[in-house]
Amino acid sequence: MKKSLLIFICAVAITTAYSQTILNGDFETGTSYCETNSPKTQFDTIISDCKEIGKANQIDIFGGACTTYGSAESGSYFLAMVSDYYNNAEDAISMKLSKAMMIGHTYTLTYYDKYESPSLACSLEFGYSLNDSTFGTLAYSSPYFATTSWGKHTVSIKPTKAATYLTVRTNTQGGGWTFVDNFVLTDLTGIEEATLINITAEVFPNPVTDRATIHFSSDKNLENVQLIVFDALGNKVQQLKPISANTFEITKENSAVGIYFYQIVNENTPVYRGKLVME
Repeated sequence: MKKSLLIFICAVAITTAYSQTILNGDFETGTSYCETNSPKTQFDTIISDCKEIGKANQIDIFGGACTTYGSAESGSYFLAMVSDYYNNAEDAISMKLSKAMMIGHTYTLTYYDKYESPSLACSLEFGYSLNDSTFGTLAYSSPYFATTSWGKHTVSIKPTKAATYLTVRTNTQGGGWTFVDNFVLTDLTGIEEATLINITAEVFPNPVTDRATIHFSSDKNLENVQLIVFDALGNKVQQLKPISANTFEITKENSAVGIYFYQIVNENTPVYRGKLVME
C-alpha cells in the first residue's frame, strides 16, 4: 500500500501513545459483507466499532463480491448512505475512537466520497458525540461535490466536548445515494514553526502475516529515524531502528490479528503516519 502525504515537522516531543484514531474508519473489520438496506440491528453486528443511527435505516455495505457500484477507495469495502428527501429521513453512522478527543484541539478528518448520480447528490454533515447512538454536536456541513468517482476531502473539527465517537449523516435535502470510505482523524494541535516535507512510504506485504518491510523516501534528509507501531487502542507495541538507510523491517511476533498504526519518527518528531494490518 503506497501513500504520499504532506507532513508538518514541529518542535514537540513524541508521546508514548498514538493520538486518537478511528477504529474502523475504512469498514474493513467486520463479520460479513454485501448487505443492502441493512436494518440497524443487522448493521451494528456486521461492521465493528460502527453503529447505524439514522432515521432512514437503509445503509448498504458494498465491496468484495458486491461490485454493482465499483470498488472501495481503500481496502475492499465501503458504505452507501441514502438521503430520503420525501420522508425527511437521513442515514447516519457513529464511528468509535481509540480514546476521547481533547477539548480545544484542532483535528482534521479526511474521507472519500462519490455519488450514484450527480443530479441526486447530497451534502454530508459531520459531528462528534459522547455516545454511539446520537449524532451529537454538528461540526461541519460539506458542499455538494456531485462526482461519480472517489474524491478526497478534508474537514476541520475543534471539539468542545471530550467526544469518543465521530458521526456522519446525509443531508435530507438531497435524494440519492452517497458512497463513503476511508475516514482518518489527525490531531494537529501542538504543531509550531512548521516546515512542509513530502514523505512517501510503502508497506509490503500488507496485510502482514509474518514480517514486512516499510520503505520510505523524503525530499529532505532525515536523521535518527525510528519506527513506532501502535495497536488500535493507542498502545505502543514495537519501536524499531531502520535496517538500512530508508527501510524498516517489522515482524508480527505475538501481535494479535487486527489493524495497527505506525509513525516514522525523526529526531523525536513524527514525520509520517500510516496503517497496516496483522493477519
